[in-house]
Amino acid sequence: MLDSDNFLRYARNSYLSSNPLQDKEFDSDMMRFEYLNKLFKRYCEMGDLNERLILNHIIILYNMFGNRATRLLLFKIKEEYGDALLTFLIYLNRLPEQSDLGPLDQYVIDTLRKI
Repeated sequence: MLDSDNFLRYARNSYLSSNPLQDKEFDSDMMRFEYLNKLFKRYCEMGDLNERLILNHIIILYNMFGNRATRLLLFKIKEEYGDALLTFLIYLNRLPEQSDLGPLDQYVIDTLRKI
């Protein structure tokens, strides 16, 4: 079970980079979770959905953590942003089949359909 005590270890073990500067890159990629929380907060509070930037951060996380990024995202993104996150993950076809979906965000759905 993923928790705050083993999150960093799980993330480091999932990291796919073989670059010698891995520590700097790892720290930079870990900051993407915070950036995503800020972007989702801005969307929830001000209605400002920066969908392309959100997609870019999520795609980079999948490039760096592989399929384990789903578990990392679901743990690290705040629960109140779960509807929007799930909608993005469905758009990217990144949720496992057996996932118990919560509600989706209709505005995000409509926005992503226009891309």
